[in-house]
Amino acid sequence: MPDSASNGQEGTASRDEQKRPDTRIQLSGHIPKLDSLRGLAILLVVVYHAYGGDVDYRKWHGAARCFLYISSYGYTGVELFFVLSGFLITSILLRSKPRPDYYQSFYMRRALRILPAYFAILIVIKIWMGVTWKYVLACLLYIANMAGLVGAKTSEYAPLWSLAVEEQFYLAWPFCVRKCTERTLLKLAIILCVLLPIARLLATIFFPHTDIRYKTYFIADYLAYGALIAICLYLGHIHARNIQRIARGLIGLGIPLVLVVLYVGYGNRSLGYGSALLRSMGILPFIWIFCGLVLRAIASHHFGDERSNPVLIFLGYISYGLYLIHEFMFYEYGKLTAHTDLPQLNRSFFMLSVRFVCVATASIFLAYLSRRFYEEYFLRMRAKTRHAGN
Repeated sequence: MPDSASNGQEGTASRDEQKRPDTRIQLSGHIPKLDSLRGLAILLVVVYHAYGGDVDYRKWHGAARCFLYISSYGYTGVELFFVLSGFLITSILLRSKPRPDYYQSFYMRRALRILPAYFAILIVIKIWMGVTWKYVLACLLYIANMAGLVGAKTSEYAPLWSLAVEEQFYLAWPFCVRKCTERTLLKLAIILCVLLPIARLLATIFFPHTDIRYKTYFIADYLAYGALIAICLYLGHIHARNIQRIARGLIGLGIPLVLVVLYVGYGNRSLGYGSALLRSMGILPFIWIFCGLVLRAIASHHFGDERSNPVLIFLGYISYGLYLIHEFMFYEYGKLTAHTDLPQLNRSFFMLSVRFVCVATASIFLAYLSRRFYEEYFLRMRAKTRHAGN
């Protein structure tokens, strides 16, 4: 059983114990609105690679310039994936903590979910894109975000860096969950959320060429925010009476700060220490909004509201395969259209949109085939593994 929340007074603890059976939120069953958030995350990432990631918005004018600039923040979809992953995996770990096969069950289920499609994309990018064997080695070691350790470049196939971050985090996090009390785990998550932004700021100021974007030891707080939600729900600090208020507070705090980040970043101004602050902590308002959206999804599930956007639900269903394959499809589109007028991306917003529609459609189709006829086989094996341990 989880520890009771306490402020050091027995009377308060007793009242909490009497309150929680009625207000505690049980995280059981499928939560469709979390699938919608996965769909939103992958949509942001694909839009980023279609518009904001490949095109310099400063060379454009009018509405197209604004759209391209805003879409350049689509990379925050990866951070939404981090928050979701931190929440879901920590929830699973907390529930399975008493099991004797705790580690075996966790890593077996992770392997069955991650590795089949992961190995498939490695084969594809090696054969068709010609990534180096050193990069393949980095991916097999789950250090694609630190590929320089084996003489490769992280940029050889961009999407795989984030998977490396997650797997590095989950080498240590299951051990922490198993060995620490829930109170200690809560403190650890808070420490990560407080200290890592400070570490990014100091690194940006004193070591300006330091990579604070891809290294796990600089960005693990994004996963820790999701873990913090799971721990607070498990302990009852977040419950049915306050979850919606906390969600509104996080979203209400995040939105104006995101607008400030967008305004300050527009035009790529030189702001001295302000630039360092923006670079190191500018993601946090997005993270707070994402945490609020996760809490809203959980609250809706708890109160019986399962209405979700069907398009986002579908994108969430295929999100893993779509994340892995979409960059390869952009690469293939570039090869196929190299000797036509279609690649004239810097002259026509229409051509950009043609590329987006073509690549997105092909990527979604392939991701669906992967999920339906390939990944599902291993997911069924994962389900059998879970039931066998019960």
